[in-house]
Amino acid sequence: MSKKIDKRQKSYNQQCNEINALITEFIIVESGLDKIPEQYRDKVYSKAYENGNRSGFYEIYLELCSLVSIFS
Repeated sequence: MSKKIDKRQKSYNQQCNEINALITEFIIVESGLDKIPEQYRDKVYSKAYENGNRSGFYEIYLELCSLVSIFS
């Protein structure tokens, strides 16, 4: 029984990681982060993640939009 649960947990974790990656890619594109100079993207995303992570992806997205606007 334990192996069956471990297998299900591993599958669940993999699916969650895939979904999180898709959401992250979506908010990167929608916020315009992919349009700013590449050398700043990681720092900008890290700052948005740091500020918004406790409240979820939507807050990260809002933080990204705010930070990306500095570049326009």
